[in-house]
Amino acid sequence: MDESAGFEIVEEVRINPVTANALAVVLMFPLIALFMGVAWVTGFYHPEIWVVWLTFSGFVPVIVVHELLHAYAAWRYAGVPFSRMHFGFKWRAMMAYFHTPVPMSVEDFRKVIYLPFLMTSPLALLLVVLAPTFPMAVLAAMIVGGCMGDLMMDQQIRRFRGRGLYVIDHPTQCGFDVGRYREKVSDSSFPAAASSANHGSVER
Repeated sequence: MDESAGFEIVEEVRINPVTANALAVVLMFPLIALFMGVAWVTGFYHPEIWVVWLTFSGFVPVIVVHELLHAYAAWRYAGVPFSRMHFGFKWRAMMAYFHTPVPMSVEDFRKVIYLPFLMTSPLALLLVVLAPTFPMAVLAAMIVGGCMGDLMMDQQIRRFRGRGLYVIDHPTQCGFDVGRYREKVSDSSFPAAASSANHGSVER
């Protein structure tokens, strides 16, 4: 089914990946300082070299978990079937991504954006508490900083709340299209729209 049929775009929103990456790098420094403070309080120690290697190799699984959390939120809150989900890595933007062509309400799209940040940030803090080392503090900062693109997207989309609009993720660029349908969506073969229509909006 072509979910874009009858979809009238109100605004095209794009995120500059260079800006998102630059902000993430800048944010790394205060985050490292913050997590190092936690490490000192909980018993800082200097790890062996194999621990350092193991710590940084853990960043790849964290990226995978981050994108899977986006997918879970899309399935759980917007009813997006797993068959309509796509994963990959944008080399030019240096970003992993989760994409679905299925539209969602603005409120559900915000849940999809926020879930990785809400789940992985406490994980980053827990990792530093369990292993209070400098490499772990850097890894924790990378985990939180990796959510910068999501937070930038939320800053753009939150102004569309409460207007009955839908969001379609852009398939190739960092961003999304916000719009409305000419006719009320009620087709049961359109799970995300039906789910979004039945869910109450959640303001953050």
